[in-house]
Amino acid sequence: MLKFPMEAQQDANVKNPFAIRSGKLCMVGGAWFAVDFLAAPPLLNLFSLSPDLVRLLRCVSWCIVSVLLTAGPVGLIALHSLNHFFRRRLAVAGAVLALTGCALWIVGSVVIFNAPETALRQRFTPGGSVLIALGTLLMALAVSSSRIPGRWHKAAAYAAALYFPAQLTLQVSFFLGKGHGPMSILLGLWGVVWLLLGYSIWRSASARVHAARPSEMLVVH
Repeated sequence: MLKFPMEAQQDANVKNPFAIRSGKLCMVGGAWFAVDFLAAPPLLNLFSLSPDLVRLLRCVSWCIVSVLLTAGPVGLIALHSLNHFFRRRLAVAGAVLALTGCALWIVGSVVIFNAPETALRQRFTPGGSVLIALGTLLMALAVSSSRIPGRWHKAAAYAAALYFPAQLTLQVSFFLGKGHGPMSILLGLWGVVWLLLGYSIWRSASARVHAARPSEMLVVH
């Protein structure tokens, strides 16, 4: 059972430590995501590694990224005031979709490691990306009317949700097809967006806020 603080009003003595930790983990995940796509392939080519070892390292790396990025949806729930019934349910539904998407990324990474020839045919990683984008969009809609001061962290949630379909449109139009994979730069930039989301959660949670009272906790079983 998880309990998330539901109130986030200004105060001089108390911070939101859970959301702070979540934001930091999301930042690490976003940075790792970007490095994995933008820098890892050329860096690995500098060493005389066997193809199997390279696949293993990429698989382990992507599984770690998938786990770290779960801190983004969790951090958004921990940060925002969601006393309204519909917004609370919308946020929880979005978090479930996003976390399921991260789980599919892990499954897809294992599938690609064991059967690299299926990398462009398997549906786990693209399906996971769709669920993560949809879930993050639902969460962005839910928290957009939150009483947390500032707009940047809310805009970052929308950016994390909408970047994937935007880059997918470019990938399908110009890069995918005829056995070619997606353009790594476009995928890597999604990691940068997640880094910004984590940073915005961390900065917003670092603002002094009231401690949530027990009656104002969102309980997720």
